Amino acid sequence: MFAPRDARWIRIMDVPKVMVIFILDTFNTCADMVMIYTYTIKDFGKYDRVVVPNWPLTIEPITTGAIASIVQSFFAWRILILTKRKWIAVLVVILSIISSLAGVGSTVVTEVVKAVFTSPEFTKDESLQGK
Repeated sequence: MFAPRDARWIRIMDVPKVMVIFILDTFNTCADMVMIYTYTIKDFGKYDRVVVPNWPLTIEPITTGAIASIVQSFFAWRILILTKRKWIAVLVVILSIISSLAGVGSTVVTEVVKAVFTSPEFTKDESLQGK
């Protein structure tokens, strides 16, 4: 993460970032395993359960966006330090922010889909139910 000639404060600053990324990624991996277990083992053959997204599927985009945003922000800062070109670093930060917002938007859309598929109006219609 850092070069031997980097200032001491850069080396110290990197440790919390790495720990946050490690914790978020571990949580994300555990959520993925719960999601895969739920869909393929626990609810196998229950087609009405596959239609409704479970909590790990809902949380996936937001954790991925957070991890990507942290890594890309550090990458942008290193680009600025090494190349002294502000526009490249600003472009990376803008794209990182867009990526994070897309993760939040995906989570919101997944929750909306979940609300629609679990609404009483949807569950009453027997033609939409999986047999």
